[in-house]
Amino acid sequence: VLTAATTIKLNDKIGPVIAHLRGRAERRRVTGVRDRVLEEGLQTASNGFAEVSLGAVLLVSAAAISSGSLSPSDLSLFVVLLGYLGFLPRMIGRMLARRKQSTVAYDNMAVLVADADASRVARPRLLPIDDRTVTKPVAPAARREPLDRLDIVGLRIAYPTPAGGEQVVVDGLDLTIPRSSFTVITGPVGAGKTSLLRGLLGLSVEASVTGSIRWNGREVADRAAFFAPPQCAFLPQVPNLISDSLADNIRLGASEADVDWALELAAVAEDVASMPEGVETLVGPRGLRLSGGQRQRVATARALARRPELLVLDDLSSALDVETERALWQNLAAAGITVLAVSHRKVAFDLADQVIELGTRPASSR
Repeated sequence: VLTAATTIKLNDKIGPVIAHLRGRAERRRVTGVRDRVLEEGLQTASNGFAEVSLGAVLLVSAAAISSGSLSPSDLSLFVVLLGYLGFLPRMIGRMLARRKQSTVAYDNMAVLVADADASRVARPRLLPIDDRTVTKPVAPAARREPLDRLDIVGLRIAYPTPAGGEQVVVDGLDLTIPRSSFTVITGPVGAGKTSLLRGLLGLSVEASVTGSIRWNGREVADRAAFFAPPQCAFLPQVPNLISDSLADNIRLGASEADVDWALELAAVAEDVASMPEGVETLVGPRGLRLSGGQRQRVATARALARRPELLVLDDLSSALDVETERALWQNLAAAGITVLAVSHRKVAFDLADQVIELGTRPASSR
């Protein structure tokens, strides 16, 4: 329901959805009561069976004790051992009570993590970890190194296929991004635009990425560690916001002045000023109290708050109107921000210093 909140509002279905949730909650309450009664009943029956059995043994053994054929020490030993025997029915009762719960939980796990195939919920895995495994040290935080030019030389990105081959999405790309320039990457769906950005930044775990990435002429060895704030800020297609205030979503260690600067640059300052609580406005789970365009621009402000040398945007304009997008690009250009962005809008092409088109043929620039 949280994921589809906008769809529910647009179709005016808030009432039916709440009624549906109330029905589910009532069903869960009734089922919970039945489950609790069953569990307590089985536990009581099994415990009672063990205690009654102990009492019956004592009654039967009374004659043997009085005749002296069963000594008190023998009786004590027998009672102790009988306690362990009584543990068995208690455990059986507990297993019977939890069996249905476990079955429901296992079925839910199969749907959530195994594509409804219960046999895939748990599979043996080889974990080659031993005492000789060397842990790679965590790279220290990147220090700011002003960007003069970023060179991409012979970049090749390929993904493995189930057949054992590979699918090449970017092959032999050469690109130079000067400081304060605006570079746009475009192309049809599936052309490899997102893969290009993630491969450049060292975020592609499954892909094979080869080629040279040079920052001011110096080879970048560990891209994932280097392309982090303040060197670089990356905004994915679907940015995530935390269920907190706008300020806490943007600040992340930045100063108040940097937050105000980022809001202006991201073309969202007027929207924030119109909110009763300003930057202290709570955005709700996943930013649901904001529109799609506002979420995009707030996330952009978060990326800008650390004043990165390079700003990488993956299809930022998907939720923005043309005028807002134009204002955003113009703000970034006026501030001298070096931008590498995926876009399909003509307004971005008109303002760009260079456009890289990806497709079935080798990438071309114009």
